[in-house]
Amino acid sequence: MSIHKKIGLATIIALGLAACGGGGGGSPSTASTATAQFVSVNQFSDATPGIKAAAYDANFTISLGGKAYKVAELEQDKVLTLTDDATGESSRIYRQQYSIITSSVPKGGQDTPLLMTVNKIRGAFTQVLPTQGTYNYQGKAFSRTEEGALAYSVNFDKGIGSGKVSGFKEFKDIALQEAKLGPVLFNQEGLRGKGFAGKTDLGDDYRLALFGENAEEIGGMVYHSTGEIGVAGKLIDKK
Repeated sequence: MSIHKKIGLATIIALGLAACGGGGGGSPSTASTATAQFVSVNQFSDATPGIKAAAYDANFTISLGGKAYKVAELEQDKVLTLTDDATGESSRIYRQQYSIITSSVPKGGQDTPLLMTVNKIRGAFTQVLPTQGTYNYQGKAFSRTEEGALAYSVNFDKGIGSGKVSGFKEFKDIALQEAKLGPVLFNQEGLRGKGFAGKTDLGDDYRLALFGENAEEIGGMVYHSTGEIGVAGKLIDKK
C-alpha cells in the first residue's frame, strides 16, 4: 500500500549528482554525454552529516517543495506518493538500501492523460560484476496509480538477463525479454550503470541497472503506452 504525503509547494524531484539532467520521456538516447562518478556503497547507505561526508550527503538528497531530504532517511521498500496541493502534481518514489527510483505524475484533466515519467535512477552502482552464477531478483513495480511485482533473473556466466512485470489491473503482465549485460544510459543524463537495455514483449524498451557492492539490487524503468513503470528488486537467491 502506498504512503501518501502532502506538501504545500511545487514538487520538484532533483537528486543532486553532478551528472543530473532532465527527466525522461520515450526511449533514452544512446548518445554519450558526461560520465557519472560512481560512489561506494557505504557513501550511499550511510551518508550522515559531517565534514567529511558533507559532499556525499549533498549528492544524495531529494528536493521537495524547496526542502532537501536525505535519501538515507526515506522509508525503504515502500512506494511513497507525495502530492503538491498547489499544482495537483505528484511524485512516486521507491527506495531500497543501495538505490532509489523517483518519478513524476502531472495533474490530470479531461484532455491530459496521467502519464507517469521515471525521472531519476540513483544509487551505488555495482562496479565489479559477478562472473558466474545465476542471480534471481524479486521486488516492486509501480505505475502512476498501481503497484505490481518485478521478477528478474541474471545469468552472469552468459551475461544475459530476463524477467517480467506482473500484478497490474490496468495492463497485462509484461515480459522483459532477454538482454545482454553491459553499460546502460539513463534518461539522456550521461548517468551510466551496468545492467540491461532490452525490449519487452510489446516492443517497448526497458532499462535496468545493478546496485550494491555485490549486485544485491536491481532497478530501473519499463516503457509502456500508459506511462513509464518504475521497477526495483533485491537478490533473493543465487545458484
